[in-house]
Amino acid sequence: MGITPRMGGAWDQGGAANISLITFAALAIEAGQCEVALVCYADNPRSGPGRLRSPARGEDAAYGWFSTAAGYAMIHQRYLIEYAPPPEAFGEVAVAARANGAANPRAQLRKPISMDDYLASPFVVEPMRRDDICLVSDGGAALVLMSAERAKRLGVARPVPILGFGHGQTSAALINRPTLTSTQAKVSAETAFRMAGLGPADVDVAQIYDCFTITVLMTLEDYGFCPPGQAEGFVREGRLRPGGDLPFNTSGGLLSETGMPGLQLVQEAVRQMRGEAVLQTPGAEVALISNQGGDGHPCHADPGRRGVNELPRPDITELNAPYWTALGEGRLVFQACACGRRWLPPRRECPACLRDDQWAWQEASGRGTLVSWVVYHAAYHPAFAARTPYNVAIVALEEGPRLIANIDVRNEDLRGDMPVRLAVAEDNGVALARFRPA
Repeated sequence: MGITPRMGGAWDQGGAANISLITFAALAIEAGQCEVALVCYADNPRSGPGRLRSPARGEDAAYGWFSTAAGYAMIHQRYLIEYAPPPEAFGEVAVAARANGAANPRAQLRKPISMDDYLASPFVVEPMRRDDICLVSDGGAALVLMSAERAKRLGVARPVPILGFGHGQTSAALINRPTLTSTQAKVSAETAFRMAGLGPADVDVAQIYDCFTITVLMTLEDYGFCPPGQAEGFVREGRLRPGGDLPFNTSGGLLSETGMPGLQLVQEAVRQMRGEAVLQTPGAEVALISNQGGDGHPCHADPGRRGVNELPRPDITELNAPYWTALGEGRLVFQACACGRRWLPPRRECPACLRDDQWAWQEASGRGTLVSWVVYHAAYHPAFAARTPYNVAIVALEEGPRLIANIDVRNEDLRGDMPVRLAVAEDNGVALARFRPA
């Protein structure tokens, strides 16, 4: 990518490896370690072996905690608790992306939706509706990067510069994040804008990672387009749609063009800067690309040793055996380090000081608060099909650690920050940490 006046892309990168590679390649070119870099990505999650739908294993699988969608739904729920936006705020993102995808002849899903369509779409992992969730797609993409000087020597037509980039990283585990309603996009955006000498008001078109609608609202806030909790007002009146103040994911994004992670957003930004996009933004000179600051939201979903239709059970190891033994006795324990850090799930080294020789098990009171929850209306594991709709929650113990659990209460009676107390229950021959209202 060369450098030309007032044209370019600024992006942050988070957990997606392909965007990380672009950053590393750009730095290597700038340092003179290479002249040309090819960054490519391809996968077949739609037609392949179905890893995303495989039986799960791990400490949280026994609670029915599966799928990346559930991780984002947990964030979506906490956002509702803190800011109480109407569903139409999320619908604006879905409607805009689908309108753009409908105009893109290469999009996987070329079907626009109305707000009424969005509101009528069924819950999958509540509060997330079907139309809040991105596609599962096969595909591939590639980018070529080079220095401005080399692009000029080769006569590259309409080269597009990288004006700035930033990186933000947080814990992959939701229970270890200090907040669920903001990501490290705030850090990476500040870095990218500072490097580019630009700000949110300078952006003409935005390509924002839209694996789920909640990521777009949070990214707009973390990038400074609007204050925290006010994305609802920012996206009103079609501001993200074609012809709006901030045209967004103009080829359809992950919600409509393809669910492949990230590179298609970079390619569309390049097309916009070259004036070659199907839905070209008139006079666009600055594009922003975000692959969502921070890491992903993984849940255990690896093929296990047990049958696909069997309820998953925790893998008991020497390290975590004290935790499961205590639950079997109706108690709850956590790890505490001499440095002051307390944590779950069990791990060998302290997540704060990384020492593995100064922590010990401590017993919890069993009291805590409900941080967030999701309700599964679709079974991501066939053994849980008969249990839907069932809830999975994040509980913050009064001692500090958080854990995944189920709440023994009607789903409609769940409330944010609700006091809860431990109610260990046996399930499938295993004592699990369940809670009930205190």
